[in-house]
Amino acid sequence: MFSIYDIIILTETWLSPDIKDAELGFVGFQVYRLDRNPNNSSFSRGGGVLIAIKSSLESHPVPLNVSNVEQVYALVSININNFLVGCVYLPPVAPLTIVESHLSSVENVLSNLKPHSVFCGDFNIPHINWSSDLLGLSASGDLNPVSHTIVNSFLFHNFFQLNSISNNQGSTLDLIFSNSNKVTVCLATEPLVIPDSYHPPQHIRVPIKAKNKYSNTHTYKDFKSANYYAISSFLSYYNIGKPPFLCIQLMVQRLFSTKHCFNQFNGMFLIRPFILRNSLTGLPLFLRISYYIKKRAHAAYKRSNSPANYSAFSELRAKCKRLSKIYYQS
Repeated sequence: MFSIYDIIILTETWLSPDIKDAELGFVGFQVYRLDRNPNNSSFSRGGGVLIAIKSSLESHPVPLNVSNVEQVYALVSININNFLVGCVYLPPVAPLTIVESHLSSVENVLSNLKPHSVFCGDFNIPHINWSSDLLGLSASGDLNPVSHTIVNSFLFHNFFQLNSISNNQGSTLDLIFSNSNKVTVCLATEPLVIPDSYHPPQHIRVPIKAKNKYSNTHTYKDFKSANYYAISSFLSYYNIGKPPFLCIQLMVQRLFSTKHCFNQFNGMFLIRPFILRNSLTGLPLFLRISYYIKKRAHAAYKRSNSPANYSAFSELRAKCKRLSKIYYQS
């Protein structure tokens, strides 16, 4: 049954560290999970989040800047598409500080990676009426400081809330935010577990662009290195000025002379290959993740000016250089 899905997202897994990924039955999937622990909850049971991604898809975990929230993110690469998948569990009546930590991590990841994103999870904010249009999301109903903060944050980042499926109480607890309004959500017809009446399972479809033939490598005419003295001498042999009167025969001769001049002139410039090495677009996902982690380490060092942070940044910088060298040589 798992094979019909490319990505599986679960909340309230109730897993603990003594349960290994191999015991979960996600054969052919890469599992990313965060179990409930003392850092993100004062309760020892319940909670937990999990994302399982088909092993045939290139994916990597995304490091987060907070640890007090039950959430896990992964970056997925398909063809030319890179998109972020996030899963979060916010307990009922979650403190505003927990919600702000979650939104801070969302903002941090978006500002660094700028990917297409789908954030899913059990937000536990009932009695809210959600709607989305071309301008983004809107919400009405029983709004409180927590729900106001969530709405305003995702609205600021131009996200949509795409789940309109209510539970048996008429509320939508499981929210699906995306910065693409082309993502569609419907009730899952083949759920993986016995459906919970409070949390009806959703089937999410994310449109993927086909891989195009664009290449970061092309050629260009090197005008800076041209021999302009030779070009000037060459052009001096041609009378390009417009004479006052020309018969048909002279006009034809002038036309062919000008065409010959242009062809000769155009061939006097060197053709050089150009490789856009500064762009991260064409780099493999593991290298982009390495650059992202290095950038975060550098920001931490600049904030603290700590020798320990500089040492960590220096080590990551050397690792990025080494990986880049290996990649470009291959």
